[in-house]
Amino acid sequence: RIQILFEMVTLKQTLLNNSKLPWILSIIAFVYCIVYFVQIYHNTDIVFNIVHPKPKTKVASFQTSTSIERNPPHEASFNKQDNLLSISTALPDVDSAVQQIKKKNLMFIKTHKCGTSTLVNVFYLYGVRHRSNFALQPYKHNINSNDIRGLLPPRPNGTYNIQCQHGVFNPSSEHKILPKATSLYTTIIRSPVSHFKSAFSFWGGDRNMIKKYGENITYEESMNKWLETYSGVSVGLTLNSASHDLGFAHYSFTGSLQQKIEAFIEHIDKEMDLVMITDRMDESLVMLKEKLGWNLTDILYLKRMVARKPERILKPLSNTTINRITDRQVIDRQLFDYFNKKFDQHIDDYGRERFAKLVKDFQDVRLRFENKCFDKNRTIRGVMGTETWAFSEYASKNLVCVFLQSRDVQLTKAITQLQLTNDYTKELSNNKDIVFKDMFQKVQSDFMAGLPVFEEN
Repeated sequence: RIQILFEMVTLKQTLLNNSKLPWILSIIAFVYCIVYFVQIYHNTDIVFNIVHPKPKTKVASFQTSTSIERNPPHEASFNKQDNLLSISTALPDVDSAVQQIKKKNLMFIKTHKCGTSTLVNVFYLYGVRHRSNFALQPYKHNINSNDIRGLLPPRPNGTYNIQCQHGVFNPSSEHKILPKATSLYTTIIRSPVSHFKSAFSFWGGDRNMIKKYGENITYEESMNKWLETYSGVSVGLTLNSASHDLGFAHYSFTGSLQQKIEAFIEHIDKEMDLVMITDRMDESLVMLKEKLGWNLTDILYLKRMVARKPERILKPLSNTTINRITDRQVIDRQLFDYFNKKFDQHIDDYGRERFAKLVKDFQDVRLRFENKCFDKNRTIRGVMGTETWAFSEYASKNLVCVFLQSRDVQLTKAITQLQLTNDYTKELSNNKDIVFKDMFQKVQSDFMAGLPVFEEN
C-alpha cells in the first residue's frame, strides 16, 4: 500500500512538472492521489479491487453441506512441485439452496476460563485444513476489534472466515470483519461458581490471600477474604468475567442494575446465533457442528491437561460461600441461567432423542481418538506446572493429535506466518522433532487426499 501511495505521489509530481500538460489534468491527478490515500488508510474494498481484483464468484471457505471431509468447501489444484501451502484455489459458486441456509463463516467471541483454548484449537485445525482466512492481530493472542486496520490481511482475493481470539465483544466492529449475514456468531459461558473458582485460582487470587494471611488459610476462607475486598458489582476477569468479555461495561444501558442486565442479555441474544455452555461442552460442539454443517470429526478435541489439583481446591464449598459467589456473580448468573435454558430450546427444536444419539456417537469417537493419540500410562510435564499424557506412536503418523495438543498461543503465531509468508521453521514445544511447517503441510495434504481427521484403522 505504501508503494502504491508512493507511485501515485510520483505520478502527481511528474504531471505538475510537465508544462505541456493542462493544469486541469494536474489537479485531477492530485485529487486522484488524495482519494487513493484515504482508501488505503481506511483499508477499503476499493483499494483491494485495484491491488487484488476480486473474483466474480464469492469466497466459500466453509462447507455448508453435511459432507465436509470428501467434499471440501473449495477445491484446490496444485502442481506436485509446488509447496502445498501455496495451493491455488478454484472458488465455486455459492448459490445452492443449502449454502443459502447455512452460514459459512465463524465469529467466536472467546471468553476467559471457559475452556476456550480447547475450542480455538478445533477452529484453527478446521481453518488450516480448509485454507480459511483468520482475522487476528499478527502474532498476538488478543484482538482489538476497534482497530480493524491492524488485523492480519486475508490472502489475495479472499475475505475473512474465522475470528476466535480473546477480545471484548464490539458488534459495530465485529460486523465489519465478519458480516452477520454470512457468519455464525457464537460464544461460550460457564456456570458462575465453577467459573469463579477457575478464574480465582488462575488470576492469582488464592495465591495473594495465602501471602497475606499465611499458609494455613483454607481455600474457602481464601475465597471469602478475597470477596470481602470488593464492594458493589464488579465486572472484570474474576467476577462477572463472561459479561466483561461480552462487553457489558461498554454499553450505555439505562435504568436500574436489573434493567441494565436484562437489556444486556437481550442484546447478546440478538447478536449470538448460539451461546455454548462449558458445562455441556460435548453437546455445545455437536450443536455448533449442526448449525455450521460440519462433520463429526471436525469437532474432535483433546484434553490438553491432566493436572493434579491441590487437595485444598478439591474440597466442596459450603452453601454459604456458594450463595455469596452467585450473589457477586449477579450478571453472569442471569446470563448463564438465560442461555442455559435457551440451549435446551435448541435441543428441543432439533429433537432430543435424535440429538442425544448424535452426542453419544461423538463422545464415543472422541474417546477412541484420544486413546489413539495418547499413551495414558505415561505423563509429561506441561506448561505452568501442569501434566499431560505422553503422545503415542499413532500421534507421529496423525499430526492432528499434535496440532490439537499445541498451545493456541503458538498456533496463533504459526497461522500468522501461514497467512503472510507460508514460512514455518519454529519447533513445536511439545515435540521437538516436528516444526509447524511440517505439521501444517501434513494436515493440509491429508485433507487434499480426502482423508478424515480420524480413522481407526
